[in-house]
Amino acid sequence: MNADIVARNLKMMFSSEEGGMWDLLIGESIGGNAGHYGDGFESGSCAAANFYFDDESGDIKYFGNWQNVPENIRGHYPQGTLRCAMSGPLSGQIVEPLLNDRVIDGARSNLLSSVDVYNALYKMGVTNLKTRDDKTEEERGTRKTFFSRLRRGH
Repeated sequence: MNADIVARNLKMMFSSEEGGMWDLLIGESIGGNAGHYGDGFESGSCAAANFYFDDESGDIKYFGNWQNVPENIRGHYPQGTLRCAMSGPLSGQIVEPLLNDRVIDGARSNLLSSVDVYNALYKMGVTNLKTRDDKTEEERGTRKTFFSRLRRGH
């Protein structure tokens, strides 16, 4: 796992800005092609978050549906899909990453690690991430950011 790539992917996954996962999910239909997860009380509806990524590193470049993705991205990078729970007990979490079998191991590892960390953070109530670069001098203080600890493997 490359912590820098996972950190960049997490910013994209938590982002509600253009090209971010939540920007895409806000406009997606629930159920439909993405279906449902689980059974009975442990079930819910899903939405699909299509994304484009670097096939060697797993670095996520953009979330979006093909027709809305900039041509320089959709014509250059492979696509994956994250099935995201939009209702039920796992609401907001990623229930299934869908990756092509030809994705190389390093990229697959970084993408799956990104999903695991995203879900762990979401379960803890994290819904937005700020990196050290995003914070003001006052906010920085002497605290270590989540990303600096992740890079060091803590």
